[in-house]
Amino acid sequence: MSEIKNIVVLPNLTREHAFDITVKVVAVLEEKGLNYFLPNYLTNVFPSYHGGYISLDNLSGVDLIIAVGGDGTMINAAKLGYDKEIKVLGVNAGHLAYLMGIDNNETDSLSHLKTGDFKVIDRICLDISIYDEKDNKIGSNVCINDVVFARGQQIKLVSLDLYCDDKHVNKFIADGIVISTPTGSTAYNLSAGGPIVDPRVETILCTPIAPHSLKERTILFSEDSVITVSRDFFDDNEVVWSCDGETSHEFKKGYKALIKKADKKAHFISINEDNFMDVLNKKMIQM
Repeated sequence: MSEIKNIVVLPNLTREHAFDITVKVVAVLEEKGLNYFLPNYLTNVFPSYHGGYISLDNLSGVDLIIAVGGDGTMINAAKLGYDKEIKVLGVNAGHLAYLMGIDNNETDSLSHLKTGDFKVIDRICLDISIYDEKDNKIGSNVCINDVVFARGQQIKLVSLDLYCDDKHVNKFIADGIVISTPTGSTAYNLSAGGPIVDPRVETILCTPIAPHSLKERTILFSEDSVITVSRDFFDDNEVVWSCDGETSHEFKKGYKALIKKADKKAHFISINEDNFMDVLNKKMIQM
């Protein structure tokens, strides 16, 4: 078990209870003698705070990011720590918060970070590259949850071609498609009618959004597959793409996207004894 030396606490203060929960998190870390920092843009927010501050642009030497908020905060933390393979742990200050490691009434369990009594769960990510009509690479991103190709502002179906390892799989006439990791299977993929996948299963999912068909279903691809998405040449409707719900970008006619498993993984910390099925039952099935 790797030692936790330096921790960044990353609160999403747009959440109603995030401030109070962050104060509780900081108190436990201080009590246990763990070294922690807050982002430097919060210097005036926590007046009684006696710890240090850090720039999120320079996380060298950081072992763990504690995200206080919802699943979006957890995804943001995982992306911040992706390049340096920094572990992430979520404290729920939201509603469902399926990805968060502990709930807001369980902050005392952060003492396990001192004793090393926790598990690290590795989750695959997606690497996406966007190419224009001249095959120039014009965009890229790493996705923890998913990459979505969808209609723009117009209420019209779009036509998207899907390839796996250069072999044509299907032409989707739909509102769009979601290509997700198992982590993202409980996000937009689930809302679009896709299956929930245990994050230990390393696969790439493709789920159509509101397809104009009675037979379209999710397709699961091997983790080693290279997925290509391209525009139908005869479809003039607007299409956009977005990773993990971030700012969308136009996906023009002639563009193509290459999606594959990323070289690195996201490392989620689990403190309590709940496994995947426990969390699924508690936060999904019994809602």
